[in-house]
Amino acid sequence: MAAPVLEVSGLTKQYGDFVAVNHISFGVKEGEIVGLLGPNGAGKTTTIQMLLGLTKPSNGIVRFFGHDLESHHEEIMERINYVSAYSEMQSRVTVKESLEVFAGLYAVTNSKKKIDDVVELLGISHKMNSLYWYLSSGEKARVNMAKALLNNPELILMDEPTASLDPEIVNTILNLIANMRKTERIAILYTSHNMSEVSRLCDRVIFLHHGAIIATDTPLGLSRRVGVATLRLTFDKDLRPVTKYLLTEKYEYTMVNPHMVLVSLDEKEIPKVLFGLKNAGVWITDIEIEKPDLEDVFLAVAKGGAAALDNNIVDVSDVDATQGSVFLNTSDGIEKRSLRMRWHRVKIIVFYAWHHLSHSVETWMDIFWFPMIQAFVFGGVAVFFSRISGGSSGIFVVMGIILWYAMEAGTYSITVGTLWEVWAHSFSSLFVSPLTIEEFVVGHMLFGLFKQVSTVAILSIVGYLTFHFSIFSVGMTLPVHLLLLIIFGNAVGMFTLGMILRLGTRLQSLAWGFIYIIQPIVGVFYPVSVLPSVVQKIAYALPPTYIFESARAAVLTGSPIWNNLEIAGVLNIAYFVLSYLFMKDMWEWARRTGALARMEE
Repeated sequence: MAAPVLEVSGLTKQYGDFVAVNHISFGVKEGEIVGLLGPNGAGKTTTIQMLLGLTKPSNGIVRFFGHDLESHHEEIMERINYVSAYSEMQSRVTVKESLEVFAGLYAVTNSKKKIDDVVELLGISHKMNSLYWYLSSGEKARVNMAKALLNNPELILMDEPTASLDPEIVNTILNLIANMRKTERIAILYTSHNMSEVSRLCDRVIFLHHGAIIATDTPLGLSRRVGVATLRLTFDKDLRPVTKYLLTEKYEYTMVNPHMVLVSLDEKEIPKVLFGLKNAGVWITDIEIEKPDLEDVFLAVAKGGAAALDNNIVDVSDVDATQGSVFLNTSDGIEKRSLRMRWHRVKIIVFYAWHHLSHSVETWMDIFWFPMIQAFVFGGVAVFFSRISGGSSGIFVVMGIILWYAMEAGTYSITVGTLWEVWAHSFSSLFVSPLTIEEFVVGHMLFGLFKQVSTVAILSIVGYLTFHFSIFSVGMTLPVHLLLLIIFGNAVGMFTLGMILRLGTRLQSLAWGFIYIIQPIVGVFYPVSVLPSVVQKIAYALPPTYIFESARAAVLTGSPIWNNLEIAGVLNIAYFVLSYLFMKDMWEWARRTGALARMEE
């Protein structure tokens, strides 16, 4: 007996009173292609999302290779893959760069050769240096399929992989799928609304209706259970004997023309009708019998639900998902492997962010152009008023802008980096790999360091050449001030990401605007003492207040306020930990409610 690669037992997903998936159990064996069918709203997509870990089940167990999905997510994701017509890759990255990123996330050995092999197999070698943005639908589908083959998966979840594609491309992909099953023994769970594809590929079909499994059978077996065939008869002369007989025997029929009739009936009744019409004096010149296929099953279930089929469930699989796994659950090695790979995936996210930056004018403007404009405008105004008043307070505005962008760039790296993925419909593609939310965020934090250093460097040059202010006048503690601001900026980034997960992309302005809520409060350009007493109390609950006060003291007196830096450090630890816990809680909330899977809609 072939070993099960996927076992599902009692899988349920409920949103309030609505049950999207209702206690379903099934299995998929090595080398088997199983179709997951049903009308819109049947629960197919929700089932796939739970199998990928994007949505958390309300109840039930999902096991891959004998291991529970929740507790061994990363190890499982290294051994399976996913392809869908509705998920994409980052549009501002080339095909080659995208495939390199995913090869890294899946820890593919000899990744260059593997990438070359799959793109040649799928006929897209000439598109390797093209941005995903400019590909046609067929080319995107082949790139997505290439991604799904990179890690030599033992199971691929395919969610309508051929939707909206030209027949020639569809045929190419279907031939590839059939060949993979034959040569590589890859198991596939396949959803589609194209019944001819399912009949062509699938060994078994699982039919969902209103979240429950109403039938499991081979495509042929399922078709037979509809029980209704169509008899097309062409006859000579008068139609009255035909209609009289069919009405008398109470058969459903449709007259196509005066010499052709379509009769809907049980397949077993066909001989009776033919002999009955002959005895009625009807001369039949042509007979066509259209037996039911999966299309008829689909339409029958869509109209009549489970009642449209002769029986309820006949499972022809020899995998019993309710009886436990045939694999030994030896998780010790799995845990060690996962920890070893974690920093490798963080590095991949850093390179991924760099690839995006290299093709994005907007991101370069965020790093250089917009900060320079603010430095010139605010710095110029401040220096002008300083000269009128005879003081030197203008330099503190310039210093404030430089230090502020050290904090802001870290926040933007996390929040805007996330939104770029959501807008490109590539966010879910990242997280159906072994990647975790922690690795994604830490990768963007590290890439944020490049943006922070670059921004601070260019603003420092502008400040020195234009306003004769050197950021090094903060003294030897400048790295300490910058580090504390960077840590707080990352904390704000995680908190804002949590808010986006909770409230959705309709509040995407939070990605840019949230950190600016605190700018007037924390004394970026002026002492907090000038603020109303109520606002001062809020200000002293925030680490940047202490950091900016210390930096101004360092410029004025040559010595920072060490007590301020210590307080800022303690508050930073608290804010960082609380922000992480909030973001993680919102991540799990988004999985429980299905919001994570819907973010790209």
